[in-house]
Amino acid sequence: PVCEWYGITCDKANSKLEVLDLDKNNLVGSIPEEISLLTNLVSLSMKNNKLTGTIPAIALGSIPNLNSIDISKNQLTGGVDKELRNNGVLCKSHYSTSCF
Repeated sequence: PVCEWYGITCDKANSKLEVLDLDKNNLVGSIPEEISLLTNLVSLSMKNNKLTGTIPAIALGSIPNLNSIDISKNQLTGGVDKELRNNGVLCKSHYSTSCF
């Protein structure tokens, strides 16, 4: 079951993925737009990896319950769009050491 995988925390019923914590996993490439399909996600942490490309702010901003993002210490580019500000995620986010 997905809820038993490393870096994943689900709700109490073990039916909905709520936390994705992939810190220090040597992840490479970009954050896919499909991350928006994780509609029950509350917290996303992918810090200290080798992620590149632009921050998919529209995709992240469309996740209704997402209130915490940490994608610091990667090589991401781009700005933090109004989608994240409007969703209230910006005040609980860590983007440091990524390039904007």
